[in-house]
Amino acid sequence: MSKVWTTNPGVLLSKQNLRYFIPTDDMTYVEKINAITRFIIYGSVLLYLIRGDINVFLIPIVGMVIMYFLVSWGVNLDELKESFGDKSELSCVKPTLNNPFMNVLPTDDRKRGSACKYTKDVKKEINNSFNSNLYLDLGDIYEKNNSQRQFYTMPSTQIPNKQEEFAKWLYNSKPICKEGNC
Repeated sequence: MSKVWTTNPGVLLSKQNLRYFIPTDDMTYVEKINAITRFIIYGSVLLYLIRGDINVFLIPIVGMVIMYFLVSWGVNLDELKESFGDKSELSCVKPTLNNPFMNVLPTDDRKRGSACKYTKDVKKEINNSFNSNLYLDLGDIYEKNNSQRQFYTMPSTQIPNKQEEFAKWLYNSKPICKEGNC
């Protein structure tokens, strides 16, 4: 676990961290702060080499002061994001142009999540994705899309499917009065 550069400034210039100057999704919050600070420093050095003006070193100083206050006040990007909906909705697979019905494709990653729940917004995204390059009939005022009847979302939309959970739900029933277990 790396530390923020405000508590240990040597983290910015350590040999193993010099190449991490662009923040990515798999980095922690602390690593992203350090990467952004490194990016600001590298950019100012590059500007100094191009322009030869010493005033470009004010950019990292101002940037580092801002970063210091953000870290010291405890501003965390995860806390700023609002998440009112279901947690599973954040990681679900949404409709795309290549896969409007969110089915499992042979080329999909094995860590792929399940498809989003079928809501009004998802239905609108499915229709927009499916009809993106489709020429519709102007007389079709009720939007009875006959082209969609061949396509549908599969019942299992994740890898691996939940076959074991389904079997337990189906066959592991509790004792019932009909069997004389009252």
